[in-house]
Amino acid sequence: MRSRTRRSRGVARTYSDERDLSLSSSRHVSTADGFGHMVGSAVPQGHDATVIWLHGLGDTGQGWADTAQALQPALPTTLFLYPTAPNQRVTCNGGKSMPSWFDIASLDHTLFKPEPPGFVESASYVQGLVRKQLDAGIAPERIVLVGFSQGGAVALHAALHCQLRLGGVLMLSSFLASSLKPRSKSGTIVECSPRVDFFHGEADSLVPISWAREGRKELEQAGVKTSFRSYPRLQHAACLEEMDDVMN
Repeated sequence: MRSRTRRSRGVARTYSDERDLSLSSSRHVSTADGFGHMVGSAVPQGHDATVIWLHGLGDTGQGWADTAQALQPALPTTLFLYPTAPNQRVTCNGGKSMPSWFDIASLDHTLFKPEPPGFVESASYVQGLVRKQLDAGIAPERIVLVGFSQGGAVALHAALHCQLRLGGVLMLSSFLASSLKPRSKSGTIVECSPRVDFFHGEADSLVPISWAREGRKELEQAGVKTSFRSYPRLQHAACLEEMDDVMN
């Protein structure tokens, strides 16, 4: 088994090159397998943290890239990465092809079935991005995953099924899209689970806030630490108050 070693504050740390970050070795997806263009901030001087930010349905990484400019003054040593989902047909949009992390059969959340087509593959892709940051010398606790809507669902699954505890998951207008299965017969989902913070508009009609609250409840029942912030009159979008909370 090959490994890479980094030094942080004088302490040697070794991370495996095995696919131990993947959901399963047979489902590992490389960063070139159908996924779109990734944009990001310039690698900052003293780079010691990374934020990987996933967009929502029909959007691209570029659509959220302006958040780096807004957040980087407070996080000067943080690299921001904005990947783009692959183009695929989306059932609820009449089969139209668009950037999507997974297929959505219906806009009625009560009909949602966990782990839809493309979901696990996208989560594996995100874990590959995490692995690249580890190989670049970034400690796992200094890597944070952020996602809007379906992007948050993918980010959460990637983090919960990672063999290393990441720095956190920020869920923007998002939801739990997978079952909380343990990693092994002897393990539990919380062994390496980071804190999960929800940010949601109270007027969201596409992803009702009740759906997000249900997901938070499931996570807490499984032992995952969470927080929840809501915003009056905010629909399926982001707002300045929310971005201030994200930064803090």
